Amino acid sequence: MSGLDVRFLDVPSLEGMFVRDPGLRVLLPSLKHRPRSRVLFSCAHEIGHHQFGHGTKADEYLAEAQSPAFSDEEFLAESFARHLLMPRAAVLDAFQRRNWDSQSPAAQQVYQVSGELGVGYETLLNHMSYSLELISRVERDRLAKTTPKALQLELTGDPAIRKVVVVDLFWNHVPIDAECGEIIIFPANVGANCPLLSPLSNRENVSVYTASKAGQGSIVLGGNEVTVRVARQHYIGPYLNRYLPDPDEH
Repeated sequence: MSGLDVRFLDVPSLEGMFVRDPGLRVLLPSLKHRPRSRVLFSCAHEIGHHQFGHGTKADEYLAEAQSPAFSDEEFLAESFARHLLMPRAAVLDAFQRRNWDSQSPAAQQVYQVSGELGVGYETLLNHMSYSLELISRVERDRLAKTTPKALQLELTGDPAIRKVVVVDLFWNHVPIDAECGEIIIFPANVGANCPLLSPLSNRENVSVYTASKAGQGSIVLGGNEVTVRVARQHYIGPYLNRYLPDPDEH
């Protein structure tokens, strides 16, 4: 995928766009308009169009209740995105590292794994049921009754907090990504030495921080060094510059 330019735009109606000519580009809405997990999935979807040699494609935002009509090319790109972001080996490994049963998970466990993989809670549920066949449709429907909003409230105790990144001691393969202003929940006594984070509270064996400064840093989790990347809030521009420090900060 050499030479593929990924950019974030302030376009509320845009779900994602792959441009083949002139120049290979993937255009995405900023996180002002979509959750991170949805933007990441849209990016993988558009990369799927590139990988399979499709022409320029533009996907418009549809509300959650609306179902898009899939052409063969759209179905192929969608399948590519699911398996790129949630390959069987990665899903199984995420559960096994935590000594959780991937065939009989609790809602909070699925939520935790979806955060590490960078996908939505229901997206992972659907993939585990329909594609990977790890859980039954009945189990998927049961778990889907618990909403991400309810799970976030259980973790934070504050209904006003909507954007939460939950990190545990077993998160050790991928960077921890956030935007300025988002909440990150770590195990107790983790995160204090990262200059990108500001302490918020300590409770129930967890440390709660606000992502307060754009840039890249690291923390130590379970003896492993893990990268922390914080983007400017509602960042617009090339993906490669997303984690650069804010030029307006002094």
